[in-house]
Amino acid sequence: MAKRHYPRILIAATRSGAGKTTVTCGLLSALKMKGKKLCAFKCGPDYIDPMFHQTVLGIPSANLDLYFTGECGTRSLFLEYAKDAELSVIEGVMGFYDGLGGVSEDASSWRLSETIRTPVILVVDARGASVSIASEILGFKAFHPNRIRGVILNRVTAAFYPRLKEMLEARTGIRVLGYLPEQNELRVPSRHLGLFSPEELPDIQNWTERLGKKAMETLDLESILKLADVAEDFTEEELREKEHFFNLPVLPETVRVGIPEDAAFSFYYRENLDLLKRMGAELVPFHPMTGEGLPSELDGLMLGGGYPELYVRDLSENKKLRKAVRRAVRKQQMPCIAECGGFMYLQEELTDAEGYCGKMAGAIPGIAKPQEHLVRFGYLEAETLTGGLFGDAHQKIRGHEFHHWDSTEIGHGFRIRKPKSERTWTEEVYTDTLTAGYPHFYYYSNPMMLYHFLEACLRFKIERKTKLRFDRMAKPIDSLGKLEELTVKIHGIYRTEAPLALTPQALVVLAGDHGVVREGVSQTDSSVTQIVAENFAKGKTNTSLLARDAGADLFIVDVGMDTEPYPEKALVTGAVVDRKVRRGTGDIVNEKAMQYQEAVKAVEVGKELVRELRQKGYRLIGTGEMGIGNTTPTSVLAGLLLQLPAEKVTGQGAGLSEDGRLRKVRVVKKTMQRIREAKTTDPMELLSQGGGLEIAAMCGMFLGGVEYQIPILVDGAISAISALLAERMDLRVRNYVIPSHIPRETAGREALKALGIKKLAMIDGNLALGEGSGTMLLLPLITMAEHIYREMGSFDDYNIEPYKRYQEKK
Repeated sequence: MAKRHYPRILIAATRSGAGKTTVTCGLLSALKMKGKKLCAFKCGPDYIDPMFHQTVLGIPSANLDLYFTGECGTRSLFLEYAKDAELSVIEGVMGFYDGLGGVSEDASSWRLSETIRTPVILVVDARGASVSIASEILGFKAFHPNRIRGVILNRVTAAFYPRLKEMLEARTGIRVLGYLPEQNELRVPSRHLGLFSPEELPDIQNWTERLGKKAMETLDLESILKLADVAEDFTEEELREKEHFFNLPVLPETVRVGIPEDAAFSFYYRENLDLLKRMGAELVPFHPMTGEGLPSELDGLMLGGGYPELYVRDLSENKKLRKAVRRAVRKQQMPCIAECGGFMYLQEELTDAEGYCGKMAGAIPGIAKPQEHLVRFGYLEAETLTGGLFGDAHQKIRGHEFHHWDSTEIGHGFRIRKPKSERTWTEEVYTDTLTAGYPHFYYYSNPMMLYHFLEACLRFKIERKTKLRFDRMAKPIDSLGKLEELTVKIHGIYRTEAPLALTPQALVVLAGDHGVVREGVSQTDSSVTQIVAENFAKGKTNTSLLARDAGADLFIVDVGMDTEPYPEKALVTGAVVDRKVRRGTGDIVNEKAMQYQEAVKAVEVGKELVRELRQKGYRLIGTGEMGIGNTTPTSVLAGLLLQLPAEKVTGQGAGLSEDGRLRKVRVVKKTMQRIREAKTTDPMELLSQGGGLEIAAMCGMFLGGVEYQIPILVDGAISAISALLAERMDLRVRNYVIPSHIPRETAGREALKALGIKKLAMIDGNLALGEGSGTMLLLPLITMAEHIYREMGSFDDYNIEPYKRYQEKK
């Protein structure tokens, strides 16, 4: 891979307002008139300036921002977007040395010029000055080693320019490469968010043409081209870095992502849209102000920013489109990214600057109104607090905010940090299918976050197509009820509408002991846990027999029994498998169940079990547990997670008398009070304080379902509470768990309800055995439903007129 030459120039300025955009657009227009094949860039997070570049060039401009993508990423983006151009013109940001936080040179135009080794032309506003301009130029030249090789003077008269040029070149030793006169009709107008966008300006083509002709007269284009041509070549190593940077995952099939494109919504980084397409998206435009509805067969939405506050009445009056967006986002749970203006459009109401309040989509709560000052301005780094639409918890992405409107509901899904500052706060409405807020994100700062969004779009697409296949079968529509819904969900998990092989199947029973047994909350002591666990290995329990008849392999795993470790370490059937974290938990009435790192380790055990089973080829995994006294920590966790009193979440467990149940209630209440005094909402800390080792490992199995994309079946109350704990760590869990039955215990029913999966439970048999029994009863039903999906013919196959799905009443 040889070196490569990229002619390029960076247009910088002494400060904002000195004329960078006017000079850049004039230069681009003039060079285009001369037939040059051009590419334009904007340093920094600006949306408007690239729009002007695009209007001048007729091709999109791109952003280069060192804060967003660092040196390697920024250089790679330049190399990609400039590869076909004869000349690249880069417009700087603010003053030449102005960078992050207003106190550093980081991410400044100067730093960018050094990163991509680009000659710099400094724009100086010369109105009302002469010799002083020389000192200003010399100051910029001396402040840091730099690549300033020329100067363009703005707002200078034709008569004064020759004398000023001669003096400045003599005093500074830097060439003056032209000027632009002060002509009000050539200035770019601005508003509260910066410049007007090109489509809002009347006669924009004439403006660019006049500006280009003036630049041809007053700029030394030949010298500028020669200066650009002496830019250093890029090295073989830098070209290899670029190939690595763009080595990104691609979906196995295309998804259709709807994007609003009109005067109200036009703020999109070209690079973000290209990244979507690069990773497998087809971008489908629609028009919120005038459109009749959303395009057909969408799999996701990306609602960008813009100026919806200027078009409140138009947006509000398009009721049909508003309802379509609300239905897609709120009811259908279509994956959606909404930034700034798109975020305000998703909310209930938006008020414009004149006080008119219009209805918006109403997909999420919140009312947006203008503020008296700029709100949350500048660069930011956002960190996800839980797993969700963008992937695992604690993923970080960079972006910026710049808005004069604010909302009553901004969310709390991300931790936001300002660079060069100690300031942090939380915002962003964040779920497994939605991220919506004021920040504008630059997705090349973490491309995998955008890929996780596209994976969610693919799951949505597969579920839609799987449901359509059921609708085309020769049977009444929806006649298989929950069997269809479960089959659709499983196909979404596997990201395929093709018939699935759902064998082999497994049941994992996790065993652990509990110190709280000493409080008299169970009929038997902890020694029974070991006896029953060994009976599982021998195939001599109720659930063992159910698993045998269901055709599932049963694995009994010791994660915390109060015994010596078992010799078997490999995940096999017919033996108790040792994955012990510790010997039993503490007495949770008076002490933590386990240390925090032990809870983390137990969760990891569960995730590892799923990984191993997935690797062995298992397609469905049921969860079960065995541990004397484990309904007590389950009740504690249920009360804390669901904000319910001990009396409501505490049942009789394994046959306690009423006196025994009341004693258990007191234990649960006292334990909940102890944990509440710790004032923690961290799910892992809750496990550490009041959980069980098998509960933690089961929680890990549900998280493993997300990580390894495999359905995990929920059993009774203990399993359901474990799933709810996992969902508090990763909101995507609900998309990977399959409820087997409605548990007898209130805690289990409420947990399924909180997970949003109670309606999918097939069996309501008053079951309370636990140990994975419910999951084994469900497995044959799921298998039979998949057989129907695979083998049932369509209406066309049998020459029958198909049933029609009637639209529900609005």
